Amino acid sequence: VGGASTRPARSSRATATARRCRPPPALAASAAMSPTSASERRKEAGPRMLAERDSPRERATISLHSFLAGSIAGAVGTLVGHPLDTLKVHAQAGRRSPSSLRCLFRGVGTPLIGAGALQAANLGVYENVRRRLSADRPPLLCHAAAGSVAGLCISPVTTLLSRVKVQQQLTGQSFVATARSIGSLASLFTGLAMTALFESTRGGYMLAYCLLKQALTPSGSAKGEPPLWARTAAGAGANVVTWCVVYPIDVVRNVQVAHAAALPAGQAPGWLACVRALLREDGPARLYRGYALTILRAGPVAGVILPTFEVVLPYLEAVL
Repeated sequence: VGGASTRPARSSRATATARRCRPPPALAASAAMSPTSASERRKEAGPRMLAERDSPRERATISLHSFLAGSIAGAVGTLVGHPLDTLKVHAQAGRRSPSSLRCLFRGVGTPLIGAGALQAANLGVYENVRRRLSADRPPLLCHAAAGSVAGLCISPVTTLLSRVKVQQQLTGQSFVATARSIGSLASLFTGLAMTALFESTRGGYMLAYCLLKQALTPSGSAKGEPPLWARTAAGAGANVVTWCVVYPIDVVRNVQVAHAAALPAGQAPGWLACVRALLREDGPARLYRGYALTILRAGPVAGVILPTFEVVLPYLEAVL
């Protein structure tokens, strides 16, 4: 009898404890309605640093959104930077500067059409490679390696685009007339080796961008998120620093393309012959002709492309 009398007491105490631990109805309802998918969580959090979002599922799947975000960023960057790029190419080739605004946008059709696809490939490959590498490697190493891999992947395409763009900028021909005048497939790939070397330096650019972004992020920033101005400043600063090192490579490849535009097919000089000719012309200073115009362009363009990519990508992943 005594044992039987204690069971109800224990049961009532357990019931009272359960009632005390049970969350209020409002909290229970909000917990039931809380987002469970990765895209909904991103939508609530807003733009975040890409390296902090990676989950095992994200590392294992291909992000198609990164290709779309890259195409948007590429188109924006082309519109900002093409006029200064035209001035740079004229300076590098030793030609007079264009005399009108229309001339500054000469040849913009080719890079504008191609920039979306090109940056889609560049930033899409970069983001997917970075996610795959981010499981057990230092984040900065992942950014640098992914940038270099992406640059090498797009170098055949950038060689073709650069060949057509530079000839249009120097001659003023239409796209169709330029394509007809090129003559051979070998001429289309003039400067491929220097372009591949140039594009592979994107790894150094991504490394500089990440370091500057970390340094510029205010200590009191929410969740350690860099504000938009810090991303913009980091993109511009990283590009200026990178161009200091890689500018001679860009000069050599553009001079190769300029020679290919002026000479019969198959007679364009190789990169080593171009380097020797440029050094004989004006010494090492010749390899930095047009550098000021490049720096003027590098800041605004890089200050637009990566911040646009980093802001657009989370929203695309949340909405689509």
